[in-house]
Amino acid sequence: MTEAHAQHHPEQKTYWQIFVLLAVITAVEVAIAYIDMPSWLFVTGLTVFMIMKFVIVVGYFMHLRYDINLHRGFFTFGVVGAISVFVVVLATFRVL
Repeated sequence: MTEAHAQHHPEQKTYWQIFVLLAVITAVEVAIAYIDMPSWLFVTGLTVFMIMKFVIVVGYFMHLRYDINLHRGFFTFGVVGAISVFVVVLATFRVL
């Protein structure tokens, strides 16, 4: 592996830290499923955690964190579009 290419990869320790963080977030998501709360709060909470996990996975495992701003912009545009569609669908079925 070239030196320039190696600079764009996190260390193995970082991957383990991300693994633990994702496991904790997943455990919180599962715990939320067992708590009695209004549906809007339930959906909002799970959506926030979903977005957090998505950003972590894309940033580190897809190496977008080390990519140029143009690629981040395209990806962010797609994510915002997908979330918008998600919210519209939930509102259409009166989940929100």
